[in-house]
Amino acid sequence: MVLQTAVEEKGLRLAVTPEPTENGELHEVPSESYLRVIEETVAAAGGWEQITRWQVDTRANSFTSIRGLITLVNTLAPLHGVPVEVQTTEGESATAATLPLEPDYHMEPNIGPASKG
Repeated sequence: MVLQTAVEEKGLRLAVTPEPTENGELHEVPSESYLRVIEETVAAAGGWEQITRWQVDTRANSFTSIRGLITLVNTLAPLHGVPVEVQTTEGESATAATLPLEPDYHMEPNIGPASKG
């Protein structure tokens, strides 16, 4: 199963599906509630052992919210042994990411893969 997360203007969009989808449920919650909502969504899908990859959409306007989500990805993905993919451009496939994801202060949406240096 694929865990998909995306920050939107009104909250966090989540889906746990066999294959990536554009239609996840929108949870209108502040960033401090993302952990609770992610854990509830994963539990409803059968738990972390059912998650084979985590696809994170980084196209967001809220730098604080996306940083909060990235912190959760950096913590939960290795804890549960889930590989991460990052979606940065509409219409393009998500690409495998190396953790930790880090802020990239030189481009939008201000999140990028870890620097190699």
